[in-house]
Amino acid sequence: MTATPPMFQDSTFRPESFFIGQTVGGGVLRDPFFRITRRFRVETRGYRDGSYGAVKLDETYAYDTGEVDAFQWVITPAGAGRYVLAEALGPARGLAKPRFKVRMGLVGGDTVLKSVRVGLLGAPLGTVTAVHRRAFPAAGA
Repeated sequence: MTATPPMFQDSTFRPESFFIGQTVGGGVLRDPFFRITRRFRVETRGYRDGSYGAVKLDETYAYDTGEVDAFQWVITPAGAGRYVLAEALGPARGLAKPRFKVRMGLVGGDTVLKSVRVGLLGAPLGTVTAVHRRAFPAAGA
């Protein structure tokens, strides 16, 4: 029998707790052939909405190309350890809206690994892999 490494002993991930406040991290974008196309830094700010136990999340990506993307999400518990992650910024522009399949898991007390598959009209566009770390205020702040 092997012992469970300490970092995985309490691997229950609760986004409604983890994403309250600020996280920082980084990651990569990959095309459908898994080639890295861009690297980025990511920052989130989350706060409780109050309705349905939801968390609102402002997420900003700063790419190595100088481009910046901002998203607003609402994370709502769906039961059985699952959550609904919905974009909070109105209707999609254009004829088709990208689909995001998101998986997140706790890899330490203050670190989450996120994997996102992005598709459009059933065709894969690529994947996003990111690490989010809770940002704690400096002592005395």
